[in-house]
Amino acid sequence: MIRGILDHDQNGWRVEVYDTEPLRHTIVEINSLPTWAEASEVMRRTFRLFA
Repeated sequence: MIRGILDHDQNGWRVEVYDTEPLRHTIVEINSLPTWAEASEVMRRTFRLFA
């Protein structure tokens, strides 16, 4: 199953998309995106690749 995380810290937004089967491994991780809109777009496009 493909899952994603949108997280915010002092450096900006972080996107992580990972697969949980058979063991968790990261597919995409991007740090320091300046806006939620950019982070959300990265997440949306990544999920489209795997849909």
